[in-house]
Amino acid sequence: MPQLTINWMYPDLLSLYGDRGNLMALHRWGAWLGLDVQIRRVNSGDPIEPAHLAVFNSGDLDVAAMLTSRHADHLRAAVAAANQTVVFATSLALFARTTARQSNPDVVGLGLIPADTQEMTVDLTAIKQPFGDDYLLELAQDSPFILAGQRHLAGFYIKTLAVDLDPKVSPFADVSYGLDNTTLHRHGGNDGATHDSICWTGLLGPALVRNPWLTVALIELGLADAATHPDEGRLRQAWSLEQQSLAAVTAFAEAKRADPRSWQPVLAR
Repeated sequence: MPQLTINWMYPDLLSLYGDRGNLMALHRWGAWLGLDVQIRRVNSGDPIEPAHLAVFNSGDLDVAAMLTSRHADHLRAAVAAANQTVVFATSLALFARTTARQSNPDVVGLGLIPADTQEMTVDLTAIKQPFGDDYLLELAQDSPFILAGQRHLAGFYIKTLAVDLDPKVSPFADVSYGLDNTTLHRHGGNDGATHDSICWTGLLGPALVRNPWLTVALIELGLADAATHPDEGRLRQAWSLEQQSLAAVTAFAEAKRADPRSWQPVLAR
């Protein structure tokens, strides 16, 4: 049986919003594809073995500062050993150049994603923007993360970082609903980044549970020449429930956008 190997990086440190579900989704869909899925829990100091995927779930910025200052070589080795690295939300601070903090020393990242970030003020009410909300994304037509024609993604965000990507860095997706990387555009702009073998998205929580088409696309990219090329009809049937959920969330978000007074956004206090 073909094998899928996944390095789950720092699981005891990077897991803020039910992110373990991302690994459960990878295991479930890998098995559905007929793969022997091996998930390795890799903590600081553990040996780094080659893997198809490396997963960095979201983590606190203080944790990011500790990891980059004490374990930079370990982080670099993890990226080098994986065919594809997936980074969620605030863990961008590990791989950007710098993250300017509000009241703590800046986080000096590895610079593997050419970008600079800034921690958002706790009081986002000053700029009248939701601190957290639904998050709807659309992948570009030529995105390598599209599978079976499925370009739309759903999740939620908590806007902790404002991100400035270098011009040479491609965004991960366009924002259909929510705040973009820069926090300057609402229901527009870009989400995330892709650079070399790393992709980063602001989607929080078990994003791969909600978007199985992205999960399978990541598996296929990680497998590279050993990709399984699953039947698209079987895939659409297998994830029909998640597609219904996506349609419902999209309709709800459109209703909120049409009449913002009909709902109360969650604002920072």
